[in-house]
Amino acid sequence: MTKYGYVSVQARYLLLTLFQVLFFLTTYVFSESVMVYVYAILVPIIGIWSIVFDYRQFRTLVTPISIYSFVWLICMPITSLEAPAMEPLSLIGIRIILSGGIFFCASGLFISLLCKRFIATDVDSEIFALPSISNFVLNMLRLITIISCASLVVNFLITGSIKIFSSGVDPADRKTIDSFFGFSFLSSLGTIGSFGLVHYRPLKRIDISLIVLYITLQLLTGQRWFIIVTILLILSSYSFVRFGKKEWISVFLGSLLIASFFIVLTYFRSSSSDFETYYIKTGIYSGSTKDLSNTEIIRYFGMCQRNMVTVFSQQYDISKLLQFSLTPILFPIIKPNELSLDTSINAYTANNILSYLYSDMGNLWWLLVVILSIIVNFIFYYTRFYSNHFMARILWSTCVLGLSLSFFAYVNAYFYWIILFPAMIGVILMIDHSSQKSTLNPTRSKIPKQI
Repeated sequence: MTKYGYVSVQARYLLLTLFQVLFFLTTYVFSESVMVYVYAILVPIIGIWSIVFDYRQFRTLVTPISIYSFVWLICMPITSLEAPAMEPLSLIGIRIILSGGIFFCASGLFISLLCKRFIATDVDSEIFALPSISNFVLNMLRLITIISCASLVVNFLITGSIKIFSSGVDPADRKTIDSFFGFSFLSSLGTIGSFGLVHYRPLKRIDISLIVLYITLQLLTGQRWFIIVTILLILSSYSFVRFGKKEWISVFLGSLLIASFFIVLTYFRSSSSDFETYYIKTGIYSGSTKDLSNTEIIRYFGMCQRNMVTVFSQQYDISKLLQFSLTPILFPIIKPNELSLDTSINAYTANNILSYLYSDMGNLWWLLVVILSIIVNFIFYYTRFYSNHFMARILWSTCVLGLSLSFFAYVNAYFYWIILFPAMIGVILMIDHSSQKSTLNPTRSKIPKQI
C-alpha cells in the first residue's frame, strides 16, 4: 500500500498472478461440483478488488487490468454455473481460463516494471492533455461518419425495408444484408469517425448528432457488433479523463446502452418458436421458452467458454499456424469469413480468444498470451504518458476492443479496427501534417540567375 492509498499496479498484477496459481492448484484437490461454485463466488470478489484499487491509482476504469478483471475475473466465473440449456463449465475449462490469466498477469507485471517512468506515482499531479486535432482532421472525421450513415440509408432504400421490424421473416434473418459492394466497409466507418469526434473538446452539437444518428441507424440494421464496438470505442476515451460525477454517469449510461441494445436486438432476432424448435422439441431443455429468452445473455458469454473446452480437446493442426493471429495482415489472401473452429454446442458456435490462440499455436498458445499482454500494457502506459498523441489513443482503443470482446473473439471483423482503421487515421494525420508543413514553409520562388 502506497502513501496515496492504493496498491500499485505491479503489486496488483503480482497478487492476481499468485492468486490464480493457487486457485489453479486447488482444482486438483477438490471435486468439480465444489470448485465450480467456489470459482463463481470467490474469483469475482478478487476481480472487484482489482478494479477498485486500479481506479484508486489511475482514476479511470478503462485500463488493461480493469478490463481483464471485469471480463475474465467477473463475467467468466459468473457464467460458469449451470443455466437453462447450458451445463456448468468443466474443471478443464476453469484451468484453461486460469492459465491464460496467469500468463496475462505475469506479463503485465513484467512490462509494468519496465515502464515505471510512464506510470504516474501521484494521481493528483497527473494532467491529461487533449490531442491536438486540426479542423481538417475534424472535418474528415465528420465526413467519414456522414458517408457511413449515408451508406446505411442507401442500403435501406435498396432493400426496401428495415428487416429488424419485418413481419413474416425468420427472426434469425432480421438483420441487414449487403445490397451493394463495399457496404460492409462503408457502414463500419462510422465507428472510427464517432470515436475520433469524442476526443474533440468542446463536443459540438453536430458531432453529437452524427454519433447518435450512426448508432440509431446501426440499431435498425439489427447487427449488435457495430453498435457495441462504437460504444466501446467512445468509452475508451475515458482512459484519459480523471473520473468525477459526470464521467461515472457517462460510463454507466454507456454500459447500460450496450446491455440494452443487446437485449433489444436479441428480442427482435429471436422468438419463442426458435427456442421451441431448437431446445424444447429436441429435448435439450424441458423448461419454458421464457426462461431461455431471459437467460440468452448468460449463454452469450457462457457458451464461448464451453466451445473453448472443445477446441482444446482437439488435435492441433500445424497447417493452421498463426492463421487467426495474422488475420489483420493476411486478410487479402485468407478471407476471415472462411476461417472457422468448427465448434457448436446447442447451435452456439462462438469461441473466446484463447480458443483461437490454441488453434494458432497448439500447446504454445500461452506464448501468444504473453505477447498480447506485453503489447496491450505497453500501449496503455505509453498513451497515458503521451495522452496528447491522437494516434496513440487510436492504438489503445483497438486494445480496449480486443480485451473487452476477448470473451467473444469475432475474428471476422477484427482486421477493420486493428489494421485498416488505424491506418486510415494515420493517412489523414499525414495529409494534415503535410499541408501544415507546406503552409509553414511555402515554396520559395526561384531567383533568376544573373548573367
